[in-house]
Amino acid sequence: MRCLACKRLLSNPVSLQHGYGPDCLKRAVQAGTAPLEALEEFTAWKKAQPKRKAIEQVKAVCSNTPDLFDSLRDQAIASLRHAVAECLACGVVVTIQIN
Repeated sequence: MRCLACKRLLSNPVSLQHGYGPDCLKRAVQAGTAPLEALEEFTAWKKAQPKRKAIEQVKAVCSNTPDLFDSLRDQAIASLRHAVAECLACGVVVTIQIN
């Protein structure tokens, strides 16, 4: 669906419901062609959306997750190998299999 005023594509649910994008909705309310409740509804919807900066921070952390996983996996394998070496020193044979 496109904005009734500027003909841009609408994406958020409030704009789709009322037929105006955010900027055009403000103008339509000022002109009296759209109800004030529509603008209040859009403002409430916008406040409920997560902040872009927070989303970018989460994406940055998630992009580092494979490196973190690899590091932790390597540490765990090193610890297992050390434990196997200690067992062998005591005469205990241990076999490990990592899948």
